[in-house]
Amino acid sequence: MFCKNCGKEIDNNAFVCPHCGVKVATAEPQKEETNVFAGLSYLGILIPLLGWIFGGIGLSKAKKTGKGTGLSIGGLIVTTVCFIIYFIALL
Repeated sequence: MFCKNCGKEIDNNAFVCPHCGVKVATAEPQKEETNVFAGLSYLGILIPLLGWIFGGIGLSKAKKTGKGTGLSIGGLIVTTVCFIIYFIALL
């Protein structure tokens, strides 16, 4: 890319032009944040306690990041259904 101030070629990842010192980027590129705990909530199929824990953490993170709400709720529902099935099967 080229500096808008001096016109010299600079690195595409540069934030400041090394030739004239003018800022060429306003901010660092933001890292994509994922909600891993939302997906881990489906471990409740095997171990319901883990599903509820990870689902709760996933919902908490979803409030902050805006990602994974549906996945967390789905994991909590699946975990609860599996727990009920396991409980009935043990009776």
